[in-house]
Amino acid sequence: MIVIIDAGHGIETAGKRAPDGSYLEYEFNRDVAGRIQRHLARCGIDARLTCPDEHDLSLSERCRISNAAGADYFVSIHTDAFGDGKSWTEPSGWSAHVIAKGGNAQRLAEAIRAEAIPMLGCRDRGVRVSNYQVLRDTKAPAVLIEHGFHTNREEVALLKSGAYREKCALSDAKGICKRAGIEWIDEQKSISVGELKKMGFAKIIL
Repeated sequence: MIVIIDAGHGIETAGKRAPDGSYLEYEFNRDVAGRIQRHLARCGIDARLTCPDEHDLSLSERCRISNAAGADYFVSIHTDAFGDGKSWTEPSGWSAHVIAKGGNAQRLAEAIRAEAIPMLGCRDRGVRVSNYQVLRDTKAPAVLIEHGFHTNREEVALLKSGAYREKCALSDAKGICKRAGIEWIDEQKSISVGELKKMGFAKIIL
């Protein structure tokens, strides 16, 4: 099972920030993508990042990486915006985007959505059809997730929070595992008996 995690826009993409400059989308994207990768790896999934650093990668190259890897799923991490980006606006909430409904991409998006909305407690904007290149030109079922609006003052406060970012990553990773039919492993359960013994637990009760 190979899952490509695409960390959305990079540092060179202008305008992807909060109106007051306190939030940068590329930094959120990479933080959450890395968290997802670690969660999936713990569950035995070969999770690979398209963007290993803060710089932008062309949309074509993102698609090429996924296709060359023979990925089973492609998930792109983003936050949304409304207006000219210079002023705070009211729209808020979570959404997922697919190239068409009725296929495996929508089923993956719905699995992630089922985890995200209760966990994040945010407005549900649903699964939408969008003609984005990373959805159109990837051979694997592809989903682009908008985890909130960085032009909404209240959501920016959440998006900057490490605890909220962890919830975003957990909901994405759990949804992927659910759709893939792979058992979810909680972090505390991933510590081996040998590691526990090294930590001073001589007798382990399982």
